[in-house]
Formats: sequence, structure tokens, C-alpha cells
Amino acid sequence: MQRQNFTLDENGITVDKKDKVVNIHVSGSIPEVNTPNSIDYMIYGNGEIVVTNTVTPSASAGNIARIGMKMTVAKDYEKLTYYGNGPQANYVDRNTGAKLGIYNSTVTEQFEKKYVKTSGKRKPHRCKMDSTDSRRRNRYPGIF
Repeated sequence: MQRQNFTLDENGITVDKKDKVVNIHVSGSIPEVNTPNSIDYMIYGNGEIVVTNTVTPSASAGNIARIGMKMTVAKDYEKLTYYGNGPQANYVDRNTGAKLGIYNSTVTEQFEKKYVKTSGKRKPHRCKMDSTDSRRRNRYPGIF
């Protein structure tokens, strides 16, 4: 697998603050395939973050098999609590064995080497919370 690196445009980061939402727009390109790439981070007052990655392949880019993103968050966000089916991974075809409840876990415990593409799925889920300690929590309704 060949990795293509993102190159930030000059003055490629803009921040737009509005009532209860901040939009961070990052523009750049993937120079190896001459392809523009922009990323928008919409950060809402309720803690929800929506990331949109827009790639517009140039004619010379050829066949682009896959585009992905990797994001690193602070190590303090290892603990998580979620309200949904669990505690084991479950899918539509394996839902009856998972009980609805509030579960505590860690990000590390959610990784299942056997199922790398779909690690730690909990379907359906109602709410997920990341926390560094009991005083600070971020709620993400419907995102997990």
C-alpha cells in the first residue's frame, strides 16, 4: 500500500465561529496524484464533531482505490461509556444475544484484531460518552 501525504495549502486553515458551532476548514492537496483535498471539522456546542473529507481527483490521478483518514486524540480519552446493546460486539444478525444497557469500557478493549474493518461495533446504540474523569464528559448522541 502506497501512502499519499496531505500537503497544507498556504493559509489553508480558516476558522469560522458562529453561535454554538465552530467550523474549521483545512484546504490542501495530495501532491503525488495532483488532487485537491479539503477537510471540514464542525464542532457543536453539545460536544458533537462532524468531519467531512472532500477529495476531488484530478484526471491524472488515475484509479484511487481507497481514501482514509487517521485522527489522534489525547491519551486521556481512553475510557468510554455507552448506552446500547453489549457488552460484546454485535450486528443486525447477532443482536438478540446482546442486552440493552449502560456499559463502561476502554478504547483498547474495543479493538478486535480478528475484525479489523469493523472493530467494536455496538448496534443499535443510543448514546456514547468519552470521559477522562468523572467531572468532564463529552456526549455524542447517536454516534458510535
